[in-house]
Parts: sequence; C-alpha cells; structure tokens
Amino acid sequence: MTKFVAKPNSSGLIRNFLAVFVLAFSVVGTANAATTNFGPVYTYSTGASVSVDVAVDSSSTILTGFDLILQGDFSYPTTEYLGITIDGVSIGTIFDGNTSNDPFNFLNDTGNDFGNPPLSGSASLNLDISSLASDGFLKIIFQTGPGTNFSSLGSGVFSGETFYAAFQGSLTTDSISPVPLPAAGFLLLAGLGGLGALRRKKKS
Repeated sequence: MTKFVAKPNSSGLIRNFLAVFVLAFSVVGTANAATTNFGPVYTYSTGASVSVDVAVDSSSTILTGFDLILQGDFSYPTTEYLGITIDGVSIGTIFDGNTSNDPFNFLNDTGNDFGNPPLSGSASLNLDISSLASDGFLKIIFQTGPGTNFSSLGSGVFSGETFYAAFQGSLTTDSISPVPLPAAGFLLLAGLGGLGALRRKKKS
C-alpha cells in the first residue's frame, strides 16, 4: 500500500506569517469625544463680525456638533442674516430663510428681533478638522448681515449687556487615539518561531 506523506506548504506558511506580522503591528483606534464651550461674544455695530478662538485637542479629527445660543437683530432674512465660518470653512448662513444652505435646526431658518428671548439651535456635522485643529484652536467667525443695525439690552444668558448680536455655545469634536493590540508582541514572536521552523524543515 502506497503511503502518502503531506509535505509542508511553504507558500501557505509564509502567507500565514505575513498575516501574523501585519496583525502584530496593526492598531485599533478609540474615539474620544470632547465638548468645549465658548462665549458669550458680542457685536456692537451695524453688519459687524466677531470671532472667538475655541480651544480643542490638537489631535481632534472630526467636528461632530455645534450648539448655539444667540440673540440680536435677526428679523429680516434679506439683510439680517448670520454667516458662520470655522477657520475659513463655511458652516452656512442662518436666518436667511433658506434651510438648505446650513445644517442648523432653527425653525424655518428664521430669527427674531430684540424683545424676544434668545434662540437656541444645533447642528450635526461631520467636518474633517485634523489640519484645522493642529494648533489646538478652532476660530469661529460670526458675520452679521448689513441690516443687523439695531442695538438693545440683552436678556436670558445675555442679560446686562447692550449689543447688536450675541453668541454663546459649544463645539463637540472627536479624536482617534491609536492603541496597539495587547498581544502584538506574542503574535510577532509566534510568527518568527513559525518562520524558523519552516527554514529548519527546508534544510532537513
């Protein structure tokens, strides 16, 4: 009776070793969410802009949320609107009556005038900020429209201050921290051992 002896498949063993090697040096990422508050900041003239630097983790990769409380002269959508940018990237224009050009959830994209309470809105985002946040800050610029020309005493969170427009809120960011797999060292040793066994087999 003929006896067949299975020979080691060297190409398969090499492929297995390479897979172990890659796995040994692979990493898993853990998402770390952080929320940073800003404001209040104010404008004090017609059609003015105001900026605020928000401190964030320099390893932040994604801006996921933007919560905003504001009050001011925002009752006419053609001239009393608000443009928002972050480090030069437009987030959109609110209170212009166009719900398609910004991610915020203000009702019908309409504001109100002084005498009414502050408005609150939020936006869910997926903005890559890995390069923008590398210095540890995100600069928000609020640009009011040319018709934002009425000043009054604020109320609510803005009580005690006279202004044309006021802003307060928070940004939520995610950062991905690479975490080496715990068993990476053991996997690599096992792979090296397998390769050594393969070489000894070939010599014999």
